[in-house]
Amino acid sequence: MASAPILALPLHVVCSILKKLPDVKSLLAAISTHSVFYRSLKEYEDTIARTVIGAEVSKPLYPYALAAYAIRSQESLGYDYLCDVLYDLQYRLLRFPSRG
Repeated sequence: MASAPILALPLHVVCSILKKLPDVKSLLAAISTHSVFYRSLKEYEDTIARTVIGAEVSKPLYPYALAAYAIRSQESLGYDYLCDVLYDLQYRLLRFPSRG
């Protein structure tokens, strides 16, 4: 049985393909289909996540989504820490809207 040509692509090319997905649900579906998609996500996780999140989330919510993504693995920091990060981000966005 012949392998699909897409599976032979370098991971950076697969990354470019994954960045074109319209939402996180599609990304999760893609990485569950073959290990080449999963490996590309692991290699280029920040690039792919920022692009797909940016396509799915409205511009005013984008910084909040990135903040939540950035601390997603910090479970030990807890809810209070997450609230502090989001309140700080909200303060900065309100104070310097052109930078958000």
